Amino acid sequence: MISTPDGAAPRVRRTATRLADGRELFSFDASEPYVSGGATRSMIDSRVPGAAPSSGSMRYDLLTGEWVALAEHRMDRTHLPAPDRCPLCPARLGREPGEVPAEDYEVVVFENRFPSFHGPPDGGATTIDGEGLWPARSAHGRCEVVCFTSDHDAAFADLDPGQVRTVVEAWADRTAELSALAGVEQVFVFENRSEEIGVTLHHPHGQVYAYPYVTPVNERRELGRLHLQVFSVLRAPGKIKHLAGSESGMGAWVNDTTPERIADRLRAVRL
Repeated sequence: MISTPDGAAPRVRRTATRLADGRELFSFDASEPYVSGGATRSMIDSRVPGAAPSSGSMRYDLLTGEWVALAEHRMDRTHLPAPDRCPLCPARLGREPGEVPAEDYEVVVFENRFPSFHGPPDGGATTIDGEGLWPARSAHGRCEVVCFTSDHDAAFADLDPGQVRTVVEAWADRTAELSALAGVEQVFVFENRSEEIGVTLHHPHGQVYAYPYVTPVNERRELGRLHLQVFSVLRAPGKIKHLAGSESGMGAWVNDTTPERIADRLRAVRL
C-alpha cells in the first residue's frame, strides 16, 4: 500500500510479486475492489524460470571524467513484435505469456529484462588489460519498465485524469525506492515513444533508470577539448541506433557493444 498523510484511505494500492526469473513486479491499483484490499491481483508467472538479467559494464573516460555504460547484451532484446506477441499486454487465453502475468491491470512496473544498469555495487573499479587509462566497473543500478495501461493501442495522452494520477503515483513510488538503493546517485523517469526514437515495443510504457552516477547533463562540462567520434548509424544489421530518452535527456550514453568487439570487426574487414 502507498502511504498517505494523516492516515487517509490510500489512493493507490501497490501489490508486489516476482517473475519466474526473480525480477520484481509491482501492480498499482486505484479502483475497487483492489485499492481497499477487498481483492488482490493474481500475478503468478507460469513461465519456466529463466536466467536472471545480465549486468552491463562501465568504462571511465579520462578525457571527460564521465562513466560510459556498455550493454552489448541488449542487442538481443525484443524488437517490435506483432501485437499478439507483445510482452507488455495482459496474459490471456491463446496469447504467449509475457512480462505481466495478469488477465488485466491498471499500471504495472517491473524490472527490465534487458537492463543497462543492474544489481548492487561490485566493490570498486578494475582496469582493462591492467591498463590504468581504462578504468572499468560493473554497471550497477536498476532499470524498470512502467506500463501506463493494459490497452495496447492507447497512448499516455489518451489516459483519463484518474489513470494519469495512478501512473504518477507509480513514478513517485519507484523514484523514492530506487533513490534509496546502495550506489544509486540519480533516478530519471522518461518515455521513449515512436520508432523514430528507437522504441522497441509499441505498447504505451515508460522507464525509470537508477544511475550509479550523476548524469552529465546535471554536471558542468569543461569546454575547449578536441573530440573525435567514429560510429555507425546501425546498432545491428537493419536496426538503427537512436538516442533514447535517457541519452538525449540526460547525456548518459549507453553503447550497444564494447570497443574490443568493434576493433575485432574492423580488423576482420581490413584482412
